[in-house]
Order: sequence, then structure tokens, then C-alpha cells
Amino acid sequence: MHLSREDLEYIAAGEFSKLAQWRASDMDPNRVLIPAPPYLFMYEVLQIGENYIRYQCRPDKNPLLEQCEFVPAGVALEFFQGYMVLADWMGYGALPSNVSRRIHRALGGKFEYVSAMPSIHNVLEVELRITKVTKFGKTTITQYQGEMRCQDRVIIRIKDFSGIFYEKGGPKSSAARYVSRDAPVVKTLMPEVAGPMHAYDRIDVYSDDYLEGLRSIDPNEWCFNCHFVHDPCMPGSFLFQGFFDIMTQYLGKQVQPVTCQEINSLAKLHVLPTNKELRLCVSIKECTDTQIVCNYTIYVDDVLAFACENIGLLV
Repeated sequence: MHLSREDLEYIAAGEFSKLAQWRASDMDPNRVLIPAPPYLFMYEVLQIGENYIRYQCRPDKNPLLEQCEFVPAGVALEFFQGYMVLADWMGYGALPSNVSRRIHRALGGKFEYVSAMPSIHNVLEVELRITKVTKFGKTTITQYQGEMRCQDRVIIRIKDFSGIFYEKGGPKSSAARYVSRDAPVVKTLMPEVAGPMHAYDRIDVYSDDYLEGLRSIDPNEWCFNCHFVHDPCMPGSFLFQGFFDIMTQYLGKQVQPVTCQEINSLAKLHVLPTNKELRLCVSIKECTDTQIVCNYTIYVDDVLAFACENIGLLV
């Protein structure tokens, strides 16, 4: 089955009734499983079937990326958002008819950058497959794997990634709390460029191997209107992009991820419009003449929300 950009925007808005080819049992107007524009990066679904989806992304047609020369490494993970369409098509995100609207959140997994990030003027093709489905009552966890390609070259490969579908008001996470630094701030860096994709308000540098980006949360921010409709949270890929932006400003030059190095990620909490502040913490583990290896953790209102280990950067 083929899905056009118009079809995908219907899905993002929950307008399943406008899709004659969609499964009748899945046409619940509350079930919105992909971001709406401008965070809808899928452009056209070429094939969708049993546990498999293949689609194209055209970064240069997205207004959020129009100032970029290359696809941003962190945001590029959002190009795998098609697995949510596949999960919905297969009915994995469905709830009993007498249950309130379900919520979807990503749980993280393993991935690697296989090649250098391409120009935004390239057409990217993504292939994804759901590999495992686990149900716990009204909660469903899906695992998936896939690749993003550019002109037959693999750019990113993901494996053992998971997403959770659950009833609103369902799972809560008890996560570690932020521990303040004993050392004083050595210097503070202010953003050089403002814009909707800028993830921090300032950077506090504590030492040569530890720094934090701080950011206040505005409930009226652009991302809460599109990610997701009727179910807002700040995109995890946008927050991951904050790491690359922070390190670019800290080092004073554009950074790119090291290729063919496995990265582990884990999402524990999600940033909601009711939250107040983010801490984007970067710990530098190793530093050589050619690369830096970091851990990246995000706290929302001083509670651990996201952790990513062994991110290698070319310097």
C-alpha cells in the first residue's frame, strides 16, 4: 500500500476517516501516532505490509531544516518515526473500544551512525521492521530495527529500539534525581543562534570534562503543537540534537558523530508542557586528537529523563 504526504498529514491529525484504505478497526480519531508538520519528516510511504514499512524523507522540504547544510545528526533519529505508522497499521497500538485514548512514547535502544550525515538536499529512504511485540494488559511494547539510506549508502542503523503504547494515565517512571555539582561554574556560554531547533538557553561549563545546557520550558512552544496532536511532549530527537549543538558551541567548530560505534539510549521520562526546566548534561569520558567520547543525560525538573552512552564525536 502507498501513502502520500497528504495521507500522512491526515494520520498525524487523527483524521483516519479520510483514508479509505486504512483498516476500519483503526479509524479512531483519538489515535494519533506520528508528529504533525513541521516535525513530520516522512514524505511518502512506498510500501507498508506485514511488520514492514519503507518510505522516503525529503529534508529540504521541511522548514525546520532550511538553514541546515547537512541533516542534523540528532534530529535524524526522528526520520525513523515511520515505525509508529506501521505499529498502528498492524493494530499494535489499539486499545479496547471502552478505553480512553492511548499514549505512545519511545523507550530507546541501540543505534550507530554508519556514514557521514548527508546534505539535506538528498532524498533519504528508510526501511523498518517490527521484530517483537509484548503485551501487558492494556500496555503494548514493540521492538523494531531498520536503516536509513542515502543513494544506497547506509547512514544510520538502529536495532533493539522499543516504543510503548499504553492507556493515558498509565505507566509512571521512578527515575534518579539530579545531583548538583560541587564545583563552581568556570564560564557560561550564551546561544550564538536562536531559532525553534535551539535546545538550550545557556551552557554552564564546570570543567574541561563536564558542562550543562540549561533551558526553560514554555508550554506554548512550537513542538507541543505538533508532537503529538492531543498528546504533547517534547521530541526526544530534538533533545538529543541538543548534545551536538552544545558540543559544537563548546568546541567552537561543527561536530559530527563517529561512524560504526554503537550508542545506547534510554528514555525514562518525557518532557511535557507542564514541566519547567531542562538540564542537558555532557560528561566527556575520553579525549584524543581525533575524537571525543561522551555520555549525555537529560533531567527534567531535576528528575532523570534521558540517558545516552558512548557518543563518539570527530574533532
